[in-house]
Amino acid sequence: MTFSAVSLREGFGNLVAEGEYSLAKILGRGAIDYSYHVKGVTRGVYGLWDDHAKVYTLAHSTGTRGADHLRGRTWACEDENHYYPILREKGLLPSNIPRRLIVAERAATLADTIGRCKGAVNNWTLTVPLLAKYPLWDGLAKLLTAETGFEFDAAKLEEIADRIYILEMAFNVRQGTSRKYDRLPQKPEWKGTPEGEKDLKEHAELLTEYYQVRGCNLDTGIPARKRLEQLGLKYVADELNAHGPYPEWDGPPLWPLDMYPHGGVRF
Repeated sequence: MTFSAVSLREGFGNLVAEGEYSLAKILGRGAIDYSYHVKGVTRGVYGLWDDHAKVYTLAHSTGTRGADHLRGRTWACEDENHYYPILREKGLLPSNIPRRLIVAERAATLADTIGRCKGAVNNWTLTVPLLAKYPLWDGLAKLLTAETGFEFDAAKLEEIADRIYILEMAFNVRQGTSRKYDRLPQKPEWKGTPEGEKDLKEHAELLTEYYQVRGCNLDTGIPARKRLEQLGLKYVADELNAHGPYPEWDGPPLWPLDMYPHGGVRF
């Protein structure tokens, strides 16, 4: 099958164009068990054989857009980040995986707020302005203060990043997600094996610690009222309390396939 068949929704390409999660729902017969997704977004399947893989799996599972590589994972690993060892040496990146990931998620979130392109600059020194001159968020705070006339400091930026991220988590809850959707996809041959069960157990432990640091209910993954109110989001806590629990999420609505435009000109 060619990409053009998918983009023009021709033949089986009309089904593939729905995306892996929706395609699995349409096919049925257990196809969803072969869908390597988190909240409907597909990425590679990882085990938890080392710290690098643990960071990736936790980042993909907690990403508010699903298994998204731009929500913090690369910043929490050495990868292409030549400044990563310096941050570790200075104590600005914790050795603890959930805490380190949250710092990385803050970096990615703040980059989004200032319109920084993370795809092209997927490393610390280019994502966080003036990082090499000032510790972590101090340089960005100075830039924003000079640009806007409003006073920013590192603590305020950290709070802003956390407020954005936990608001996104709360939005997902309203759409019907919970802890079980922060999942660890596994290959079919790995499921049910002693190694696979060990990975699931360790992932669950990392997830629990992540929720604890984020200020979420450890059993449900839902942002707790105390943390929401600390971040000035009392109205969100009231919304979740008044209208939850919500119907479970089951992917995007499936439109009749003949509703989409089909065919076209290949270039």
